[in-house]
Amino acid sequence: MGDRRHNIVVAGLGDIGEHLAVVFARRGHDVTVLDVSPDRLSAVQSAAEVRTCQGHAAGAAALNQVGIEDADLFVATTGQDAVNVVAALKARSLGARKTAAVVEEVEYFDDWSGIYRGWLGMDLVLNTRFLVAHEIHKLIRTGGAVAVEDFAENRIEMVQFRVATETPWVERPLNQVPLPREFLVVAIKRGRGLIIPRGDDAIHVGDEVLVIGRTEQIAALGDALGRGPSARRKTIVLGGGMVGYVLARTLQGLVPDITLIERDRARCEFLARELTDVTVLHGDGTSADLLHEEGIETCEVFAAVSGDEERNIIAARLAKELGAARCIALVSRPYYVEVCRHLGLEVVPGPAQIVAREVVRALMPAGVLGSTPVMGGLAEFLEVLVPAGAWVAGRRVRDAKFPRGSMVCALMEGSTFAIPRGDTVIEAGMRAVVFTLDRVRADVERLFRTV
Repeated sequence: MGDRRHNIVVAGLGDIGEHLAVVFARRGHDVTVLDVSPDRLSAVQSAAEVRTCQGHAAGAAALNQVGIEDADLFVATTGQDAVNVVAALKARSLGARKTAAVVEEVEYFDDWSGIYRGWLGMDLVLNTRFLVAHEIHKLIRTGGAVAVEDFAENRIEMVQFRVATETPWVERPLNQVPLPREFLVVAIKRGRGLIIPRGDDAIHVGDEVLVIGRTEQIAALGDALGRGPSARRKTIVLGGGMVGYVLARTLQGLVPDITLIERDRARCEFLARELTDVTVLHGDGTSADLLHEEGIETCEVFAAVSGDEERNIIAARLAKELGAARCIALVSRPYYVEVCRHLGLEVVPGPAQIVAREVVRALMPAGVLGSTPVMGGLAEFLEVLVPAGAWVAGRRVRDAKFPRGSMVCALMEGSTFAIPRGDTVIEAGMRAVVFTLDRVRADVERLFRTV
């Protein structure tokens, strides 16, 4: 986050809007919430220190009442796409510095990333159906990873692999390993020690290896480092709504055997036409008989992603008991998340958490946008926006005086990114992903403060 307080307006107090308001208020910003419901306004006021305003999100009178001309950030999360788009555009025209909107209709977008910059003049547009599907896809694609995190609108991925077997890349100096150009081995955990590797260091079987690089190539890199593929090959997706549809579509070509179970016959017919490499099954995914018939005991991943959270939990737990290796349940309520973990199920962040994460990363003016502990808490990744006037701004990486125990892993400008070299210049306005040991984090942060 930046060094100063920011004026933030959140319009629409569903789960996403309320979570955003609470997150920003707790981070010390001046938050105003706008909604047509006095009950929702009262509820959020009891959860966080915010200013409230009753009115329509796209109404000029309400926007003027919240002081939109002084807003550093306006976010529209009403649950109605058209209202969110009009509200964000009108807020921009009335003086808001940056605007964001949640737009759920998937047919509006050709790019399935779920994160859109500059769409129709808005700074940021988010589609939670795509984003949630991406989170589940990430869990499946990086099966066996100890940890995984995305940066740069899901285009860069950090993955921590445990090296399970010998491969041609293991037991060789890193400077002799044919790593792709846009990949970086950031750290090696060996026993209780942590190594920030040099070219003459080698990876050993049993190590945990932290790598960062292009998302679409991470899985292959994990296999090359001896992640160890599973003997199971089957994936079952429960729920053929938009999340299930997007998930199955993006898994095609990556997973060899995909079955999608949907209760609505007409929806099944649509899915069968669109998903030519997926077995679409009309039935009830909470039926033990059906799961047995589909070979649940040979299933690597069972992902319950219907719109019914309770049904997702029941189905995923049943699949777990019947022999599925990994079971994922799509839930968003915090107390359901804890229930799932207690039952041995994997969960993904809910839409509210994902939206908050992406808004902070993309639109906050300066400072540390987020931090991700890794290697069992021995280190972390910082995602930092470089402000004009910071020590590092305009300097080459080798001249920026990063302390020992830290490393600039990626520099992003817009939707492009690069793994920096020593002569790469860090420019104001870039976002930097920095790996740092805990003992030098404060020194790293000082490099990004304005002087």
